[in-house]
Amino acid sequence: MKRSQRMQPVHDIAGNREREAAQQFGDSRRELAAQEERLDDLQRYRGEYVARLDERMRAGIHVNTLQEYRLFLGQLDKAIVQQRNVVTRHARSCELHRLEWLARRTRSQAIGKVVERMQDQERRAADRHEQLENDEFATQMHRRNRPPKF
Repeated sequence: MKRSQRMQPVHDIAGNREREAAQQFGDSRRELAAQEERLDDLQRYRGEYVARLDERMRAGIHVNTLQEYRLFLGQLDKAIVQQRNVVTRHARSCELHRLEWLARRTRSQAIGKVVERMQDQERRAADRHEQLENDEFATQMHRRNRPPKF
């Protein structure tokens, strides 16, 4: 078995690992985007809630209702802080998955180049061997076809 053929399973495994890492990176990016969207939703909702509070305050609001609004805003602010932390964790995870994918891609490409070099060397060796055989055949034909010496 040729060296390049023996290396092919190693290249296949590296390619599979690269694809798995790419899949994890893609999943991580999608999850990060979903968490960022949740944060945006919370922030948008908070803005709308504050706008409603402002309208009610202009129209006149009871103190108990104002306290309820402020209590809810405090809970909403806590939820936003927690969601920012979630986004930060997911962003770190996403970056780690990206780095892992890049490392596996680099390894897979390097192994692929090694296999290609081996295949090139094997092709050149086969071409040289074929050329030697052709030269030998031509030499033998020349010897057979030349006229005998007297």
